[in-house]
Amino acid sequence: MGVCDVNRKIKKPGGRREAALFARLCDVGVRVIEKLCIGDYKNCKRCNMETIKLTHPIEADGGKVDALQLRRPVVRDMLAADKAAGTEAEKEVRMFANLCEVTPGVIEALDLTDYMTLQETYRGFLSSGSQTPGGP
Repeated sequence: MGVCDVNRKIKKPGGRREAALFARLCDVGVRVIEKLCIGDYKNCKRCNMETIKLTHPIEADGGKVDALQLRRPVVRDMLAADKAAGTEAEKEVRMFANLCEVTPGVIEALDLTDYMTLQETYRGFLSSGSQTPGGP
């Protein structure tokens, strides 16, 4: 095992789950993720995630939530949202919950201004020519 292997990070609590989720997001096997140098892993992860600092923190799921991590969506996220029952707004809430890896109740509890920031960040992922919402 090399010094910079992500494998060391994966052995920490919750690391296997994180690697599996990231592998699924990148559409590669977990072993590919495990072989990445930790610097590459962090850079890849940063390109696929955006942190949203809440202007109005909430209490949800037994704790204070003051930020959300929104991951870059893939086609499978859109398909899952389309298959779900409910109104378009309910589907969007479930999709954002999936992308942020929180329960729908967390998204439903957001102040509307924070929800709008979440929507803008999501749209930023979809805009052509930029890799991240704040990117070039």
